[in-house]
Amino acid sequence: MRYLVTICIWIWVVGLSAQEPVELITYNIRMNTSGDGEHAWPQRKDDVAALFRFHRADIFGVQEALPGQMDDLAAALPDFTYEGVGRDDGLREGEFSAVFYNHTKFKKLDGGTFWLSKTPGECSFGWDAACR
Repeated sequence: MRYLVTICIWIWVVGLSAQEPVELITYNIRMNTSGDGEHAWPQRKDDVAALFRFHRADIFGVQEALPGQMDDLAAALPDFTYEGVGRDDGLREGEFSAVFYNHTKFKKLDGGTFWLSKTPGECSFGWDAACR
């Protein structure tokens, strides 16, 4: 979560220097679980993608997104690319806290992921964290 806050602050600062306004949204996707019944991801995914389109988001952050949900969002929003990894293995396993950006408006100059821990370059637990 702290990682996402840091990215959002960075994006906000970059947005201040932009010639045109930048629309930034963050959204807790809620992981895909069958226990959600009629509110499970297959019933929500189109509405979530429509929400980002409706607000004309240039950049949006997601939390709790599982790999399949990341794939669904990427397919539904083809002008967007994301930066982020799964928290369980630092690749695709587990929940993502990722940032999507409109690649038709922004050029990625650099990217990466770090953990707020003693080993920031490795998938790891922080000092008081329950999750990676």
